[in-house]
Amino acid sequence: MTNVRLGAREVARLLGQPEPTPEQVAVIESPLAPALVVAGAGSGKTETMSARVVWLIANGLVEPRHVLGLTFTKKAAHELAERIDRRLSSLASAMRSAGIELPSTLAASTVHLGGQSPRVATYNGFALDLVHEHALRIGIDPDFTVLPPAAAWQIAYDLVESWQGELPFDHSSGSVASAVLSLSGALSDHLRTARDLDEYLRQIEVETMNLPLQSDGGRKRTSPASVKRLWRVLEQRRALVPLLEAFARAKRERGAIDFSDQVSFAAAIAKASSEVREDARTQHRVVLLDEFQDTSVAQLDLLASLFGTGHATCAVGDPNQAIYGWRGASAASLSAFVERWGSEDTPVRQYTLSTSWRNDAALLKGANAISAPLAGSTAGVKVPTLAPRPGAGPGSITVAAHATEFDEARAIAEWIREIRAAHEAESEALDEAPASAAVLVRSRARIPVLQSALENAGLSVSVAGGDSLLAQREVSDVRALLEVVNDASRSDALVELLEGPCFRFAPADIAVLGEWRRVLERSDGARAARIDPAAAFTLVDAITSPPPVDFVSPAGQRLSVPARERLARLAQIVREVRGAQGLDIPDLVTVAVRALGIDIALESDPDRDVSHALANIERLRAQAASYARTATAPSLSAFLAHLDVSEAEERGLEAAPTRPRDSSAVVISTIHAAKGLEWDHVAIASLTEGTFPSYTSQSAAKPEGAREYPAPREPGWINELSLATIPVELRGDSETLAELRWAEAETQVELDELFEEFRLDSGKESLREERRLMYVALTRARKSALLTYSAWGEGVSKPRRASRFADEIRALEGVAVVDMEGEVGEKNPLESSPRLAAWPAKAHPREAAVKAAAAAVALARESDVDALATPQPHPDLARFTEATRHVIASQRAEREARRVRLPSRLSPSDLVALSGANADERVRELVRPMPRKPSASARLGTRFHSWVEETHAHGALLDVDELSLDQDDDDVRESLQELKDKFDRSVFATMTPLALEVPVSLALEKAFLSGVIDAVYPNPSGEGVWIVDWKTGRVPSGEELARKSLQLSVYRLAWHQKTGLPLNQIETKFHYVQAERTIDITRHPSEAQLSRMLAALA
Repeated sequence: MTNVRLGAREVARLLGQPEPTPEQVAVIESPLAPALVVAGAGSGKTETMSARVVWLIANGLVEPRHVLGLTFTKKAAHELAERIDRRLSSLASAMRSAGIELPSTLAASTVHLGGQSPRVATYNGFALDLVHEHALRIGIDPDFTVLPPAAAWQIAYDLVESWQGELPFDHSSGSVASAVLSLSGALSDHLRTARDLDEYLRQIEVETMNLPLQSDGGRKRTSPASVKRLWRVLEQRRALVPLLEAFARAKRERGAIDFSDQVSFAAAIAKASSEVREDARTQHRVVLLDEFQDTSVAQLDLLASLFGTGHATCAVGDPNQAIYGWRGASAASLSAFVERWGSEDTPVRQYTLSTSWRNDAALLKGANAISAPLAGSTAGVKVPTLAPRPGAGPGSITVAAHATEFDEARAIAEWIREIRAAHEAESEALDEAPASAAVLVRSRARIPVLQSALENAGLSVSVAGGDSLLAQREVSDVRALLEVVNDASRSDALVELLEGPCFRFAPADIAVLGEWRRVLERSDGARAARIDPAAAFTLVDAITSPPPVDFVSPAGQRLSVPARERLARLAQIVREVRGAQGLDIPDLVTVAVRALGIDIALESDPDRDVSHALANIERLRAQAASYARTATAPSLSAFLAHLDVSEAEERGLEAAPTRPRDSSAVVISTIHAAKGLEWDHVAIASLTEGTFPSYTSQSAAKPEGAREYPAPREPGWINELSLATIPVELRGDSETLAELRWAEAETQVELDELFEEFRLDSGKESLREERRLMYVALTRARKSALLTYSAWGEGVSKPRRASRFADEIRALEGVAVVDMEGEVGEKNPLESSPRLAAWPAKAHPREAAVKAAAAAVALARESDVDALATPQPHPDLARFTEATRHVIASQRAEREARRVRLPSRLSPSDLVALSGANADERVRELVRPMPRKPSASARLGTRFHSWVEETHAHGALLDVDELSLDQDDDDVRESLQELKDKFDRSVFATMTPLALEVPVSLALEKAFLSGVIDAVYPNPSGEGVWIVDWKTGRVPSGEELARKSLQLSVYRLAWHQKTGLPLNQIETKFHYVQAERTIDITRHPSEAQLSRMLAALA
């Protein structure tokens, strides 16, 4: 490479960075040619990537604007871009100080690169930009919208609900919709169509159904079960093809694409246009591809088409961390890079980063032992063995066995407590933070037991993903109530309600209810259930028809008096919400919130961040409103399924912002979610066969010897409808995967044998991914790791065997082993010894204080009055006095509570109403609102919204409460057409919004304001934005307009807080659609003035 003036070590010295290792220098100074860097866990790949970019630019080998970096998450992209920009700016200053001539691209500025920064984006973000720019090349409208997963699911659900064709399975509409999305995503990931799928499935079906049962002389009389299963799966998958095609049509008609379309459409564009390929190579002369082992076939195809053979592309990855196969990633990506970027003349150069800068020696030894069986599984790629950094500590690993999962959880908590106590004793700095710690699990099912044990040990806990909206207690209780109202068989949701803070049922009371349900079931209900399964008694029936006072369970338990009182309240709540099911979904959510008393309870809880909790309730309402607007036929069951999809695909939706979490908290996380993170100490729980490694079933052949393990069996693509995916043969990476060699079978019996081979081969693939997952888990720890397992868990009929991974680590020299106390019996001890729980649940502090005060006053009444006349004060006087104060304060609080107070949660429209006449009356309406039947105005707004959304891709545009319309539908249709025409004549019909239907919130001193901005447009001047609110009534003036403008004032401040955009760059406007007039609102109160206004109303 010519014109190199500064070496990698000299650049590091100028930046004040540690000197790079020889391996890092080789990567940083590598030629401008295709290169693959295999970087082990904790080997400093991000630092090396950024150092390479800086070195290239420092030597004038590439301009910053010609560098492209791609990674998977926005966070990782932001961190890489920030690190490169910061280093480039620092380098420019350092080179000037050292008298070194700067390349022209660095000479422009010592702080900023004047728009010359390298481009760093996510893989999907890059693909989406390409589709936006070149959509017309493949016949797509460039003004498409991108559907979030829940919206895509809603379209699929509506299709299934209205489907007129026959479907050969008895599954819920939600399950079928999920299968449609799963198959659609898999087809896009592998650049296939629904027609490809149908043709291949039909070929298998025709040829296998024509196979004779067996060769001459065989004794079988019916087709093997596996063959019947294959035919059933083929029939079900083929039945989904018309739905897949209808789903694709529905997206086109809406001018929308979903997540998987982004990359497949971009790949189609790259293949179709040589001009696009040439532009990409010219614009991005150096390309960095991070975490390349996690790319899908479609992503690989897109990047290879654009850059490919000979282009200066550096892919960085680790085949031992390829753990996202279930999400469409291809484990063969690194091998494919070698093939598609290299040629005989210029093969891909391969480099390694094998020094772990994170893990101490014992942890690396364990990680290398786990990954050793993976050697050679990535064809054509050299995978290094990780080595410890210079000066690495010894580290430690402990493998511990326990009798039950509760013993295991308590032992993990005690291990963390002991580690932190030792750290605190050794720490010289008094204010040093405690050692970081995490507990990692294979599945979320184990989290509740672990969380309970950690919290009972006095440890602060943070559950990864627990900050989602649907994980918030106030939201989960409302959701659980709606689940019970919608489906009486949802005992899980009912138990969640009973155990929660609203009702605080003791485990013994819940057990009594369960026994009472069985009594009901054995009565007439059992006979009814045999005729109609829907008539079977449920736990909800035990709530609405509670046990008599003299009922005693087989365990000798009666329902406690507090439980009976709470039961009556819950039954009333269920009846109340059931009776409101005719309301719109947002109103039904409101009824549920108020029936549970959540909003009132929150406001009376001094230990809660009330504004945060209320904001979460508002976000749930907003989600319900958004669902109701977009669903073809809104229903409670569909809304709850919509929330399920949001939880699975969108991490449970985003909760309201809150205070930073406790940095000392012990993190509980799944291993998948922990990738890329690290802690000082890590516990890996539930290491038992079948759990981790996880597999569906095992070979019938018994393992030979104590150290042999069962061979996992997996069904591959011949799986349940809910896990629907495409046949291996249609995948772009099929050569590296297990295939069902159905074409080789001459009889059904031979096909059965081939099917068993396929299941075992699929099991081997699954086990390799599980091994990679264990490698990822172990390499999250810097200093020590605890590996635990237990023989017994709830509902387990046979003792569980230790995981092969735990045994492999246990066998290593230097690993500490803690054996189980006593022998593992054949009977589950958790069945004979019911689990104990701390009960009653912790009462509210205010409630406890009032009860204690009342008891103290009662005791005072019975005290010896004469004793009070003695010179010495009564020994209990101080306690009695304080208790009396508590009672008086409680009574005063109750009187105050009966006053009509301004709620702490308001909408901008509420603020407008409160600023006018009759404010007191409006406050009373806010405190106890009544759901209203949708008016003609609301019907018009809904229809107009649907039209605008489809035609102009706008959100909920109109405030219809001012529009005076008759109830006649003809009038509504006529008014709707008038609004359509007038909107199309407005300037906004031709503008492209930045955002639509944006939920925003503004926390003030006395209230929390939350609402939805109709539309945000870029200011045509090129600086700042327009916030626009649509109105349909008459145009107000004077004082009335000033009052209404408070709504825009709130939106302006909220947008400023949300985006950081200066207030002087945020303009606000009302657009009166009927009057075809836009009014600029230029005068706004400050945040302090709004707070004072609300304080005066409170």
